[in-house]
Amino acid sequence: MRSLRITYESTKFPFRVFYSCQNAAVILIALAHTARTPGYWKDRLGES
Repeated sequence: MRSLRITYESTKFPFRVFYSCQNAAVILIALAHTARTPGYWKDRLGES
């Protein structure tokens, strides 16, 4: 799996942004709602 980083957790909206830096690109992995079970989105990642 890519190395994930939490770049921003909004105080106004209950979301976290997970991203990965690869070469000269920033890849958005997930925009996750903080009220959901942590990591619920990880099963949706492919083998890319």
